[in-house]
Amino acid sequence: MRIWSAGAGTFLWHLSNNWGGAIGPEERAALIALYDATGGSDWTDDSNWLAGTGTECDWYGVTCDALGLTVTKLLLDSNALRGHIPPDIGNLLNLEVVCGRAVADHW
Repeated sequence: MRIWSAGAGTFLWHLSNNWGGAIGPEERAALIALYDATGGSDWTDDSNWLAGTGTECDWYGVTCDALGLTVTKLLLDSNALRGHIPPDIGNLLNLEVVCGRAVADHW
């Protein structure tokens, strides 16, 4: 973490991580667990899902914060999800919105 003074008691905080501007490994694992647990390969649209590290914010239905460091929304309604939401979803600590309509009654 770096702290810069902008004068008059104002500070700017710069948080850096070890994964180069991408979401963290726990968040990536949570998204992959969601994909696997809900039949991701059979979704209506699974564009970019499971692509390389650092691409998670480009996966269909995933929205990240402005810096691309954390997942804030999952918008996967009308996407033919089946199955259960895995407990790993709890690792998306900054998730504010989840929108999904499942085929089965497990949501």
